[in-house]
Amino acid sequence: MISQHLLSFKVVTFLFLLSVIFRTDAQEINLESISISNGLASPVVFDITQDSYGLLWISTANGVQRYDGYNWKTYRNIIGDPNSLQHNQTFYISEDSIQNLWIANEFGLTYFDRAKNTFKNYNVDSIFETVGASRTIKVLPDSHGRVWATTIGQGILQFDPKEDIWKHAPYANVNGKPAVHSSLSITVYEDRNGAIWGGSSVYGLMYLPKAASEFNAIKFDVENPFNSNENLITALYLDKDDILWITSRQGIYKYDVENNKLRTIIYYNTGNEDIATYLNSINEDSDGNIWVLNNYRGFLKFEGNSDEYTEVIIPGNRKMNTGAWTNRFTRLTIDRSGIFWFGSRAKGLFKYDPVNQPFTAYKHDQADPNSLSSGGTYGLFASKITPGKIYVGNRGNGFDVFNESDHSVKKINFPSSNDMFGGSARSIYEQNDGTLWVGTWGDGLIKMDENYQEIKRFKYDQSETENSLPNNQVRVIREDKKGNLWIGTNGGLAILNPASENFKHINSQYNQTYPDDILSQINQWLETDQQLAIIEQVGQSEELTQGFEITEKGTYFLVSVGEGDPASMADYGWLTNGLGETVIGMETIEDSFWAGGGLKNRLMIAQIELNPGSYSLRYTSDDSHHYESWNEPEPDLVDLYGVAIFKQDIEVTTESTVVNVNEQNAEIIIQDANISDIEIGENTSG
Repeated sequence: MISQHLLSFKVVTFLFLLSVIFRTDAQEINLESISISNGLASPVVFDITQDSYGLLWISTANGVQRYDGYNWKTYRNIIGDPNSLQHNQTFYISEDSIQNLWIANEFGLTYFDRAKNTFKNYNVDSIFETVGASRTIKVLPDSHGRVWATTIGQGILQFDPKEDIWKHAPYANVNGKPAVHSSLSITVYEDRNGAIWGGSSVYGLMYLPKAASEFNAIKFDVENPFNSNENLITALYLDKDDILWITSRQGIYKYDVENNKLRTIIYYNTGNEDIATYLNSINEDSDGNIWVLNNYRGFLKFEGNSDEYTEVIIPGNRKMNTGAWTNRFTRLTIDRSGIFWFGSRAKGLFKYDPVNQPFTAYKHDQADPNSLSSGGTYGLFASKITPGKIYVGNRGNGFDVFNESDHSVKKINFPSSNDMFGGSARSIYEQNDGTLWVGTWGDGLIKMDENYQEIKRFKYDQSETENSLPNNQVRVIREDKKGNLWIGTNGGLAILNPASENFKHINSQYNQTYPDDILSQINQWLETDQQLAIIEQVGQSEELTQGFEITEKGTYFLVSVGEGDPASMADYGWLTNGLGETVIGMETIEDSFWAGGGLKNRLMIAQIELNPGSYSLRYTSDDSHHYESWNEPEPDLVDLYGVAIFKQDIEVTTESTVVNVNEQNAEIIIQDANISDIEIGENTSG
């Protein structure tokens, strides 16, 4: 905490010592490049943020992207759509306390509501009636629920949620007069104590203590080094010793908060007019080292929080005679796994893994009885109770208990009757009391004690489907904060209460059905031949068409039964008009619900309005799983394998019941029955 009387101090610099004392030998690191060819939207990357779900959000010159390490989702401005991203030139992304995102962009700020998948935009020029001052560089939701932003013409802003508008951040009066906000600010930062720091081209270093209501400018008893565009503060970071690291357009500084001492660590006397000098980052790694990404001046690693630094060399990044590097970096983010992510002005996104170490391979050795079991590895789980103990699930042969300290292996088998490999452990989970849960590949879920003795086996029970496993092939087991087990199977997701041994099933779109009254209505229409046209009892590899006429405008129902999975539809029907254009059809699994029998049996019931004219039912099938030649149980909810159309004057609703996944009643429908992974969040419970 800085008291008011401490806001004055003398700047002490020792420029003549800098090149002698502080620099050490260079360190070389190799970066992995991620470019447009890999899915990046633009070679210009301004920011990388990791959200609470572990996803990366990339601010580019061509929109915002979400990246999960494999796939990209891109958000851009859509001309004429006010609910799209305000501007494609984006500079910074931050996540707030309810997991929504604030995006700083060329025109101001955008709020992204993740649940609604909508954007709300705030144009800074429109709010403050200015021209050309909207560009917003950074946005910061703090730990107190406030949101701050920095702009090129309005200084630091604060969001007013009650009025749903951005306002000037509260600045203390200067010399008895209201403070000026028409200034350039690049950075705003919250330290671990809850205080807010910022930079201003008019006032220099700004400070808002945790309990204060106004920013105060740090007042120097010599000329302020930061109150100009030429040496504007660009990044801030408070280390574990309460030393505030400051980068500016002209150098790197350390501010001793407790003793009110500012020291110049590096001062640059050339190239300060370059726009790249606004782009800096300060990050601390897991070892306590400070990394400074210093725009086109390179990349520095400080040993701990000392003044000794190493210049980091990146292959392919050439240093010019001016001392500048050819690749101009914009931002550094260190994610929660310790991986470094770099943005650049022209070469896209870069990745560096400083902890990547060579793997040691453990495998089955027929000549070594202490090696892992044969058949291959299915599941892995590291014991929480006994560090160094690894449970290794095998494809057949049960599971192994591997001890990291002495590399010993204990082999655990269990009886198997429905696993073609003979007792596979597809998934393993250990609770804090030592109870071990083993998900098998056909023999259900096994509960074991700490000595690996079977206590009970839970299996799918056709006579009691709602209080048994959805399927005997168990892919994944996770525990929530209430001690409930989330079980992902090949037939869907269920929650097991270990104390009561009761199951709660979570519907997926894959096994969700239409309500019974709707199914009864469709079957009644079929039994009484009320269809206008029908294609039924479809066999293998058929391409079928049935034309018909609509004579009056009205409500019609298209019903199609076929085969499909999340990857594609194999057998399905659709409706075309007189021009051969598709009106509606079951062309993806999202168009359908379960038709009974095997999970790949699909049913679509669609309510549509049709005008008079010529229409055709169409149906296509592949060479497997068809009428009277099923390779899984046949569909049994509707007496049809094909497509039919009906006209009905009474009102019929085709909405299926939504089953909520968590206690917050989030309306989520899982889109697949094969549950391969489950992540338990802070608010998830059974």
